[in-house]
Amino acid sequence: GECVKDTVRLVVLPLWNAYNFLTTYAIADGWSPREADLHSAPSAELDRWMLSRVQHFLAEMQREYEDYELSNLVPAFVRLLDELNNWYIRRGRRRYWTKAGENSETDRDKQEAYATLFRVLVTVSHAMAPVLPFFCEYLFQRLMVDTGLAGPGSSVHLQRFPNAEDKLLDLELEASMQAVREVVGLGLQIREREKLGVRRPLGKVTVASSDAKVRESVLRLKEAILGELNVKEVDVIADDSSLCKINAKPNFRTLGKRLGPKLKSVQTKLASFDASDLAALESNGFVEIDGERLTPEDILLTREVSAEGAIESQNGITVLLDTRISAELHAEGLARELVNRIQNLRKDSKLDVSQRIRLVLACDGVLGQVASSETLTEIIARETLAVSVEHVKESAAPTLAFTKEDTIERERVIISIAPVA
Repeated sequence: GECVKDTVRLVVLPLWNAYNFLTTYAIADGWSPREADLHSAPSAELDRWMLSRVQHFLAEMQREYEDYELSNLVPAFVRLLDELNNWYIRRGRRRYWTKAGENSETDRDKQEAYATLFRVLVTVSHAMAPVLPFFCEYLFQRLMVDTGLAGPGSSVHLQRFPNAEDKLLDLELEASMQAVREVVGLGLQIREREKLGVRRPLGKVTVASSDAKVRESVLRLKEAILGELNVKEVDVIADDSSLCKINAKPNFRTLGKRLGPKLKSVQTKLASFDASDLAALESNGFVEIDGERLTPEDILLTREVSAEGAIESQNGITVLLDTRISAELHAEGLARELVNRIQNLRKDSKLDVSQRIRLVLACDGVLGQVASSETLTEIIARETLAVSVEHVKESAAPTLAFTKEDTIERERVIISIAPVA
């Protein structure tokens, strides 16, 4: 039973969620797929990255099926779906919200976003059909048969296995995105450790890497880092010695017996370990001290933060998050908390994802300042599709169609929304 539950949670649900995301927006938007969408050549980096990851996955799958070695198949699929849901769809969410006809650039981008997501889902349901026969058949019927792209009576099990298309592979873009995802992962680790919720904006993140390609990727794709880590700016530097001091000590567990009397002198020499020694250790996999080869397991490294903030390091990338919160950042954080509560009310009220609303916020104190600030209510309106945001005193509680009371940082707020025709 547990095994089946895990399979559903890890394998079926993420695929269902991605399919659900597509259909929810497509229906709200009146979008329907065309034959050409199965061969789209999008221009956005996010789309090109996702298609490249899918080709990689197909090549991996083909090897697995041919060798009948199915052990890597599910982990590879779980990884792909994580990239699809937790990066591709999350990073691209806004693209599906834009109003049609705003301008030809956003219209084209939106078309490409839909086409890419549609194409990925069709490809994945073909590739996974031998493993998830019924679920993939269901997806095929919805995506291909109901939309008229495949004739009535066709089945996913009668299709050819999709071949990886080499022209869609972009290894450089994949490496860039991987570096950016590592930076985001480290930043989120810091936020969790320092108990700084992601809704709360921070001023700056500094990324240090001696690898020029990583630095270039971080600068090129910095929008993703700003968005995922909710920070205002990204700084990129080559050397993290200005951010932190490296302390190196011998790991007595692995070296105690091996070094014996040499231990003392190795310990002394490790005390002057610096960034260039660390770079050597990372690129060669060892450093030599007193004729002894020390691997990363033999050396205990700690970083003492010398700049303002908190730090994490991995795979030659160091991330420093400035954890100081100004009054402005704090106020914007509260606005983001309000957005979250309004979105929940929209969901509970069963409003369509693209439904525009009127919004009234009844609150005093610091929340009252947020609700009456022009710049902050602009953020709130944009994120919640509110055509108007009105602020009233808490005692003058409004009663639009849907109303809910909430508290944020011990302050009461009454949120009221109504759909706008």
